[in-house]
Amino acid sequence: MEKLEILDLSFNDVRGDVPACLWNMSQLRSLDLSNNLNLRLEGLPASAYVTLLQNLALSNLQLSGSLPAWLGTLHQLEELELSFNKIAELPSSVGNLSNLRTLNLTQSKLTEIPASIDGLLSIVKMDFSENLLTSVPTSLSKAVRLEILNLNSNNLSAIPPSLGNLQSLRKLLFAYNLFTDLPSSLGALGSLDKLDASDNKLVGSFPAFVQNMTSLQTLNLAGNYLSGDIPTFVYSGSGFRLYSLNVSRNSFTGSVPDFSWGPVPGFFGFMKLLEVFDLSNNLLSGTLPSSLGNCTKLQRMRLGYNPFMTGPIPATICSPGASLLTLSLAYSNFVGEIPSSLGNCTRLKVLDLGGNQFSGKLPLSLQDLSIRLRVLIVAGNRLEGLFPEWIVNLRCLQVVDLSKNSFVGELPRDYSQLEGFRSSASMASKDTLYFDDLKINFKGGPLDLQYLLSTRTSFDVSSNLLSGNLPEELAELYGLLYLTLFENNFTGTIPVSLGPQTSSFDASSYAYNNGLCGSPLPRCVNTDDALLQSSQQNHSLANKWISFPALLAGAVIGFLTMTAIIILNRSLRVFFLQAPYGKAYIRQYTKRRPYGMYRPPK
Repeated sequence: MEKLEILDLSFNDVRGDVPACLWNMSQLRSLDLSNNLNLRLEGLPASAYVTLLQNLALSNLQLSGSLPAWLGTLHQLEELELSFNKIAELPSSVGNLSNLRTLNLTQSKLTEIPASIDGLLSIVKMDFSENLLTSVPTSLSKAVRLEILNLNSNNLSAIPPSLGNLQSLRKLLFAYNLFTDLPSSLGALGSLDKLDASDNKLVGSFPAFVQNMTSLQTLNLAGNYLSGDIPTFVYSGSGFRLYSLNVSRNSFTGSVPDFSWGPVPGFFGFMKLLEVFDLSNNLLSGTLPSSLGNCTKLQRMRLGYNPFMTGPIPATICSPGASLLTLSLAYSNFVGEIPSSLGNCTRLKVLDLGGNQFSGKLPLSLQDLSIRLRVLIVAGNRLEGLFPEWIVNLRCLQVVDLSKNSFVGELPRDYSQLEGFRSSASMASKDTLYFDDLKINFKGGPLDLQYLLSTRTSFDVSSNLLSGNLPEELAELYGLLYLTLFENNFTGTIPVSLGPQTSSFDASSYAYNNGLCGSPLPRCVNTDDALLQSSQQNHSLANKWISFPALLAGAVIGFLTMTAIIILNRSLRVFFLQAPYGKAYIRQYTKRRPYGMYRPPK
């Protein structure tokens, strides 16, 4: 063991204490103990004799407190991996690691970067993301070979202007912090190809210094408080060629520009290179230019959540051979029919047109997207016609939302082609993962998905005019996670096979279908019982209506019979006439003394 040079015990279930002799292996050049949560290594020893180490990886070991000063004696160290620990601070001696190229302290509870960091003359990559940093030392600007600096998810409120001196810097990431402004000196970063300042508190207009970043390819300013028009240099490619532009979730105004150009790339010629174009969640207005179809390399186009944008979708938006993977125009004010040319985007995975004013029928050409389409959302429009049965041929479909329209007819009976709804957690793999922000409706409320995995499935046809019985074949979609069928005209019994499929299939999934019954809705009434109950109800009702006329008729007949008897019987007639009017009146009618009749006293 004395001559051991490489020891890799990572991702094992190593338990117990780390033997002290490990830190005295003088020939050791690479040591990796990462991801052994049961390894008792609360801290590093006070002294060690591993001066030949070039790679040291101690990530995810629950290390806590401060690191020992002997780390600064590892003059040949090139990679130091300490992520996912509880390290409060680095020793100042870390500045002696002149050969260090990679330093990773992601998610390590770090509160401060030592000023001695300027001694890392060979450093190429630094990752301080997801820590508790509140400041960045100005001495960091002396790391002249630094190419990647990741400061994401800290508590930073200011960037030192001196960082503009890092001429080798290619990627600068400080998303999810507290910045309100960016120093204009960053415009001097001539080698920078990626700038991510998303989800901060930036205010004011679009940062003008971006125009000077001649190598910039990816720009992300999403989730801030920026306003005003997006300057033309962003689109014109004046000085740089963007591959990804994301300025979503701000308050930018203006309109989407016309991306027309001639044989020689002109004002917007650089947009041929664009792969990500996200202007969603702003205050943009106007219509979609037909020239968007010229952006043949575009993979993700998100222009939704701009309430002042209107007009139709141009038929040219999807030319044959288009590279589009995501098209989101949700919750704006677009009108007209959905163009059949969308069927040309055969690589499309996400189509979200929900929350607009689209009318007409869903184009049949969308069935040409059966190979890759995973999300189809057209909820909250004015679409009509028969339920599009060809949807069941979209075999990769995982999320379908046709809610809040006017579709009629019955649900299809064959779901054998919907392979995307039959995935299980055990089938999930790297190949099934597609990263993209997505907001779907679930029982009338929003549900945010940050990515699409094969296990994320939803079927929503609520608030339409659909009718008929629910097909038992729906149970074949055993991977279905969310089912929403409320506010339709479905009738009959809910298939028993749908009951135990998932806990989300509660009564709210089927509510407001007056002809629908069975668990989880109230129990359906048996046919024979229903007939008996109906007969009893009718009989009771008939008795109520018959009893009163019979009583009335009996009273009338009785009265007439009694009257006839009195008239025909002289004695009774005299008696009834005498009682109210007296003797004189009786004599007037009888003309003789009544015999044997009652006389009232005088």
